Amino acid sequence: MLPNLSHLQIELTPEAYQALWPTKQDAGRSISQLLLALEHPYWQSLPRYLIARCPFCGCEYEDILDTYTLHFWSTAQNGHTVFWKTASQATRCEHFVRVQHFINLNQSDPYEVERQWKCEEVPTVMPFFLTDDIESYAVMHALPICRIEEDRFVPRYTLYMITYYSAAENVEHLMERARTHCNWSLVCRPPNTPSALPLWWDLNHWVHAGRLHWLTPDHPLLPLQNGPPETFPYGNIPGPSNPLTMYSHRDKFSYSYAQNE
Repeated sequence: MLPNLSHLQIELTPEAYQALWPTKQDAGRSISQLLLALEHPYWQSLPRYLIARCPFCGCEYEDILDTYTLHFWSTAQNGHTVFWKTASQATRCEHFVRVQHFINLNQSDPYEVERQWKCEEVPTVMPFFLTDDIESYAVMHALPICRIEEDRFVPRYTLYMITYYSAAENVEHLMERARTHCNWSLVCRPPNTPSALPLWWDLNHWVHAGRLHWLTPDHPLLPLQNGPPETFPYGNIPGPSNPLTMYSHRDKFSYSYAQNE
């Protein structure tokens, strides 16, 4: 069973949802331009979700997410948001550093994807944000993403989100680390150095160290939790470790797993 199914928000029918999709014919603008137009009805109809709680002040990090389908999902939005930073309606505090998301396909073929994009299926932790010299924490949460099957929304995929926090005076210092370790778009992937990989992939290590917290799955209030370690729900997430590149053109779909960058 996918985590947090009880928190999945479905307030539209598939027909009503698809009617909101931007089209190239809409006002003569491209789909990408329409996705940047905050006044478009598509944005106004998306559900708002709790993504994390700040371990320092308890502030709730909320934003709009499209959990109806994978249709408009893209790569990480430079760590600013989970879903399309230009349309973000996020509420969060001064302790926020960045957020990274992962989409696990759960061995399903996402044949509905209509363009090329990359995602990573198995969550990783960025160790350079959680060093001993700075008090900082990561908060993990998960939500289902659906696809349309036989005119209904069926949960098929899992969206994992890891949000990083530190004391306000250290946020810029940690972002400088991100600019050093990540590529030009601040998308951070595990290095090719074998000795460094365990700290990226071993979520249980960071739970035992007290640095990785999580929102209690399927609890009605989703409280922040940091132990005991044996209750951590995301310690053994199956899936490939390399980034997934998906290609879809009309009725032809394929995907491949690239080497870590």
